[in-house]
Amino acid sequence: MKRKVESFVLAKRGVPVLNTVAPYLTTNTHINGAAGNIVLASGQLGFFSDTMTLANKSVITEGGTPDTSLVVPQLSVYQGTDYSANPGDSTYMAPLWYRPYERTSAIDARYPVNVYLQPYKKATFSTWIIKNITAIPSSSFGLKIAFRGRHVQEFAGNQEALDLMTDYITPSFTSAQLATPNPVSDIINNTVYQVLQNSQALSMSQRSRGGMFPIIGLALDSTATGTGVALSALVAGVVLPVVTTIGGQTRNIVLTQDQIDSILVATTAAALPATTLVKVVDLSNTAAFPVADAMLLMGLDRQEAFVDYEPLVKTKLEVGLNYGFAYGTTYNKQLSFATEAQGNGKQFFLKYRITQGQRKYNLVTTDNPVVDFPNIFDKTETYDCIVIDHSVSNVIDATGAHINSPLKEFIVFPTAVKGVEG
Repeated sequence: MKRKVESFVLAKRGVPVLNTVAPYLTTNTHINGAAGNIVLASGQLGFFSDTMTLANKSVITEGGTPDTSLVVPQLSVYQGTDYSANPGDSTYMAPLWYRPYERTSAIDARYPVNVYLQPYKKATFSTWIIKNITAIPSSSFGLKIAFRGRHVQEFAGNQEALDLMTDYITPSFTSAQLATPNPVSDIINNTVYQVLQNSQALSMSQRSRGGMFPIIGLALDSTATGTGVALSALVAGVVLPVVTTIGGQTRNIVLTQDQIDSILVATTAAALPATTLVKVVDLSNTAAFPVADAMLLMGLDRQEAFVDYEPLVKTKLEVGLNYGFAYGTTYNKQLSFATEAQGNGKQFFLKYRITQGQRKYNLVTTDNPVVDFPNIFDKTETYDCIVIDHSVSNVIDATGAHINSPLKEFIVFPTAVKGVEG
């Protein structure tokens, strides 16, 4: 099966699609016949006929009825560049050449054309909630946390999951102590401390234990007793204190909006109120641990390399109650699942990069090698995309034999608000 030849046109945020004849078009084409410049502003898209009898006629006009496929059976989407206004003013140097516009292949409505939308979808994170813990004196409590994901399989193998185990032995609680929140808080604080001690998000005092697992843990208090940060007050990009080390240093994490959204989805599904506090885990005062009645575990994205060509970053957690916990009553559920984002800048950046050889470089030889134009996508942006699958059929000999060439067009728009769906 032939691979589709792919083309990209990219709109700039805030630049509308060309939908008017005046004042740009005196001849109703994408080229101003008098000045020789392209009528599209930099980053502006325009839909033009590619039919011989109506060559380069604009097919969308403001307030008018768009032309149908009966009138314009072929069209292309054009994109203005920085040199559209003055094609002779290009600063490209050899072996690059100036490009006064970009365009898709001709889309022919006489053959099957499939059009579908790929809207931006934010990433979600694997998030578990554990609560309703029953404390037992002088007993071992342990979790076994397995990690799944492409990077885990590549570096740790796919026959056995990479895992992290916690282990904590409770003191000999008296009957009076078991009637207070302290024993459950004791288990949660020590378990979360061990998770954070091995987290790649923190630099803890005992790095020999690992410290490179893609996970964070939070101690939660649904009763909102004492101090902490309420779930409703979590803010992306703002430091969140989560643990005080044995050496007395407070360690913080910084959450993204996507991580906060996954946390809120999970805590809401677990019936934890918005007033629930994220407590700072502190093991220095064994007589009065910070009150906590639930713990949250979240898988982090893998750490990316300085030059990174792998679009998949997600980590899936599988959390098991290894021992100590009452299996019948302890609440242990994954309530937000790890999904890759759709339409983030890195994905388009890599897609554009690996398909460069399909565009602009026909008849390449060793004397004129393939060169890379600057990538048009911003890795920090988020995009909506219209994808058009189509084909072109050509007669290849005197007997009337045809050859069918599949094509794919990506018409890409930045989201109205960066990082926001819809």
